[in-house]
Amino acid sequence: MACRIRFVDSELTRFHWLRTLANADVESGEADSGELRNICAKAGPLTVFLPQQAILLTQAMLPPRASKQQLNAIAFAIEEQLADDIDDDFFALMPQQPDGSVPVAVLARDLMDRLSAVLTEQHVQTRHVVPEGYLCPQSTDEDWLASVCPVADGYLVRYGAHAGFYCGETLLPQSLHLLKSKAPEARVRVDFYAEDLPAELEQGSLECRQLSRIELLAAPLELSACINLKQKEYQSNHAWLGVIRTWRWPIAAAAMLALVYLGSGALDIWRMEKQYQELIAQQQGVLKAHVADITPGSRPRDQLVKLLSSNRSLDQQAGFLDLLHEYTQLKEGLQTISTSKILFQQSRLVVSVESRELKGLDELREKLAKSTYSASVDNVNIKPDETTARVILGAAE
Repeated sequence: MACRIRFVDSELTRFHWLRTLANADVESGEADSGELRNICAKAGPLTVFLPQQAILLTQAMLPPRASKQQLNAIAFAIEEQLADDIDDDFFALMPQQPDGSVPVAVLARDLMDRLSAVLTEQHVQTRHVVPEGYLCPQSTDEDWLASVCPVADGYLVRYGAHAGFYCGETLLPQSLHLLKSKAPEARVRVDFYAEDLPAELEQGSLECRQLSRIELLAAPLELSACINLKQKEYQSNHAWLGVIRTWRWPIAAAAMLALVYLGSGALDIWRMEKQYQELIAQQQGVLKAHVADITPGSRPRDQLVKLLSSNRSLDQQAGFLDLLHEYTQLKEGLQTISTSKILFQQSRLVVSVESRELKGLDELREKLAKSTYSASVDNVNIKPDETTARVILGAAE
């Protein structure tokens, strides 16, 4: 046995319900929220539909394969569409679509809190909380513009897989014509699930197709293709939000005390960081004068620290610079050769090189053979798009 309920207002005081029985019979009716337990507590899957007038269905365009950080910032991408502070709203997302769009449903957190309180009080549970607009059918025909389904004091208007809104009766013609002005020219058909058509639509440029009125709660629905408002982020965090709001002033006072306590050392840390960055710049300048491949950001300071710690005497430092100068001269003119790492160990200069072409490595090997220093190439690793090797320069022969 399955049960569907559709709340008729944002206060969640009354709802329509539909219950299917094992023998395929269907029961339906309307009741107050206090009767929810009697109607659906023993039912199987329970699906809750919230009023569409309290929910914004929209989408955000993100780069393909958006990161988690980009998805978390979706609220700021659609902020201009919202009338409330984003901190007071809850954002439910669908997975990113092939065209890069991310369907989003936005509603007030207070509404989700009220729903959670009602379900807890009535001892019922549900895995699916869905915007009411999904109950209005969608068409895949090329000329389809929108579907209109009457509800209390207005209409549900659906114009896409995840696009729809609630509209008052007097604003329906203007809303449909606005949709038409923004849609492709071929989309002119409106499916109207009602007994009568408004006179303004009968005389307009839209092609209105009148269909039999449907029982919304009984309409077929693929829940996996809907935005589920009961998502993990809300289930895990919404209870803590209430606690944080209750204790926000003590938390703010504690945060200020912690800030004052830590602020005394912040200036010293900043000064040390500045000196540290200046030291890095100096190290980069020293090595850049000898090895052109090293660019700012390659963090050569580690090479300089190892060099100074293992070669303290002036003679050893001079040996390093001589070998570095010899390698630079040998590499000059070899555009396909790049240097990825330099080490100075036991009076030998060990250089890791990369080449886009095997020919470049052969040219380097020929130059090394003519060097007055002891030179060799080993650890050659040949790949389809890159060749790596290690060049070792020793004392002059």
